[in-house]
Parts: sequence; structure tokens; C-alpha cells
Amino acid sequence: MPGLGDAFVDEVETGIGVILSGPSVWRVIEDDVRRYLIQRFPYGIYYTIEGDVIVIWPIKHLHRDPDY
Repeated sequence: MPGLGDAFVDEVETGIGVILSGPSVWRVIEDDVRRYLIQRFPYGIYYTIEGDVIVIWPIKHLHRDPDY
């Protein structure tokens, strides 16, 4: 589908903005890693809060092997 990649990037950028506006809101998945679920696509943005810095780890497909 044309434009789908742009829509994905828009969703990721929106998600990062939401995370930055309230990083402690989202659920802790493991240890101190949190996950924000992207709305339109089956992906999650995984991140940690390290002092006053938000570190984005993987942006991961939620229906793939969870150990990759």
C-alpha cells in the first residue's frame, strides 16, 4: 500500500511524543523496561527511564518471536 511506511513513521513519532509527555504512565514489562503500544500497527516501543533521559530500545513487532 502506498504511503503505509509514512503512516508507520507518523505513528512511531506520535508514540514517542506521548512517551515523552508522560513516561511513567506506561506499563513495566520487565525490570525497568516499559512498553508503549502503537495504535495502528502491531508494534510496541520499548524504553527505559534513566534519570531525566528516555532511552528508546527496540520498536518491535508484537506478533513475532518475543526473544529476537
